[in-house]
Order: sequence, then C-alpha cells, then structure tokens
Amino acid sequence: MQYMPTPTLTPREQIDKALASKDNDDVHPIKDLSSAKDEEKFQLIDILRKQTWVGYFDELALERIWGSFGDAVVGAPKGQWPLPFYLPVLSVAEASRRRADLQSCR
Repeated sequence: MQYMPTPTLTPREQIDKALASKDNDDVHPIKDLSSAKDEEKFQLIDILRKQTWVGYFDELALERIWGSFGDAVVGAPKGQWPLPFYLPVLSVAEASRRRADLQSCR
C-alpha cells in the first residue's frame, strides 16, 4: 500500500471547506483568516459555538478568529445570535478590558 499525502489546502480553500461542512474539525486548522470576510468569520464562530462542548482546540480557533478582526470595531450582526451569545459592538481593547475585569472576579 502506498502512502498518499493529504493535499495542502490554501487558506481560502480551508475557509470554504469549513463553511460548507459546518464541521468544527474543519475550522481548527485555519490559521490565516485574511481572505475571510467579516460575515464569514462570524459564520465560523457560529460553527464552533453551536456544539454541546467548546473544547481546547475550539477555544484556540475562536481566539484566532476574534483576533483576526484586529483593532477594528466588531460586533455580530444584530439579531443573529440570541443572548448570551450576541455581543454588542466592542473594540478589541474594550473586549480585552472586560475580560480582564471578569478574570479579576475569580
């Protein structure tokens, strides 16, 4: 039996594959989100958040996706997610500040 290596997908192909399959395992390997539109990034986040359990690799992927917005003001399209998943428009700095406040409450 001959070993056949898995073909390497471009970042755009990885994004398209994950959006088509809606499988969190297809979201995990995406490292370069520069070719993804904001709407597609929210769709990738939605794929990860709809699981029963968000695990370690899901968390890493979510951090990469949110980080890919840079310092731009981001927010989910209003009405896309029910509370508590809907996030109001926040700057990355404000989101980081709020996260720090939550961590200090432990």
